[in-house]
Amino acid sequence: MEEHELRFPQLPTPPAPQPGSLQSVCYPVHDGDSRRWLQVKIVDLDDATLDTWGGARSYSPYAAIHNALAALLDSGREPDATMVVMKADGTIVSTSSDPSRDITPGTYYAPLADYQLPSSNKIPTIPRDHLIERGRFGPYTDVVAPISSPSDRLVFKHYEEDEEMTNVWFSIQIMAGLLGHPHIVPIQHVVLHEESGRVVGFTMPFLAGGNLERERTRRPFKLEWAKQLFQAIDDRSQPPVRR
Repeated sequence: MEEHELRFPQLPTPPAPQPGSLQSVCYPVHDGDSRRWLQVKIVDLDDATLDTWGGARSYSPYAAIHNALAALLDSGREPDATMVVMKADGTIVSTSSDPSRDITPGTYYAPLADYQLPSSNKIPTIPRDHLIERGRFGPYTDVVAPISSPSDRLVFKHYEEDEEMTNVWFSIQIMAGLLGHPHIVPIQHVVLHEESGRVVGFTMPFLAGGNLERERTRRPFKLEWAKQLFQAIDDRSQPPVRR
């Protein structure tokens, strides 16, 4: 895997070669580190480069572009850039901070009332700006600490794109229904937008357990564990008991 393949997953769609003429392509890029959107325009594309792109089955032909883009963004020189024009070899031609070129999508955050969470198990809420980022697991999954308890560690799951809202919505709904279950890590907070008060995500306790990919070992899977998992599914499927 190339160095910035996870940071910049988007790739340009190469235009059809036109012999004897240079071409350009513009595509949206989401920077997974700074969590910002940019338009990237690649200019002066010749036939040889387009042939390479068209036949590429890996990230490698685009590595120079994203290595240069990472260096530019990490330098802090263009904090308000909305568009970067560059060549296929990574040479930066120009940048623009024109707001009309900003492709950052709007994000819909639903009101807390829309989640219709059970009143019997009230989940605490916390404003997003009361959490301090301590690390990241991946896109939209952070390790955080509450300002009120900086030694604690929580996992904060959130979203910034509307298509990811469904995942957060159902995660909160399912975990609210399993709150207090002995075999399920509980939801700790519903996290609210610091200005609108709408739901942006949720937190769970951070349990340091290592990396399964690096530390996995062959061991028996106990039938008791399977029973616990199936019981959790059954518990979630049962209608609520009203007292």
